[in-house]
Amino acid sequence: MLRLELEPGASAAWPEIADDAPLPDGDCILSFARLRAGGVPDRSGSGRLGVSLRIDEPVEALAGSIERLALVLLTVPAFRDGRVFTQARTLRERLDFAGEIRVAGPVLPDQAAFLERCGVSSLVLPANADEAVWRRANARMHTAYQPSVRDEPAGPGLKRRSEAASGG
Repeated sequence: MLRLELEPGASAAWPEIADDAPLPDGDCILSFARLRAGGVPDRSGSGRLGVSLRIDEPVEALAGSIERLALVLLTVPAFRDGRVFTQARTLRERLDFAGEIRVAGPVLPDQAAFLERCGVSSLVLPANADEAVWRRANARMHTAYQPSVRDEPAGPGLKRRSEAASGG
């Protein structure tokens, strides 16, 4: 599994645990269904906990347990499904999630910078991915017109519109 870190300090690979398997010591990822059915288990120092969400599972349902999660893995079925951008922004802006947001699935190299602006920390790249292509695509994006959850400036067009709207 090849990962691209978009945010310094994104953690290493975490094992995904089957719904009927016991929790191991160490960091692990549970399915959203298991988390919803049993709540967030008390890890008592035996490792951090993450949850895996499919694109059709509601991020808002994590609101009561978000502070006990260290990682949210968002799984994308197709590169043209943009709901992952909304899920990431919702985690950061509405739920104040400070942990790692990881995206897995067939996203395109050109989408990496946009995912980062939405709060995504790392990507799980497709098995046949060339990491150099991904890094070049991510480095190429210098001007953004989309507001960022990371307090990064947006491009001049957005700035002019927001200044005009505020009377500045």
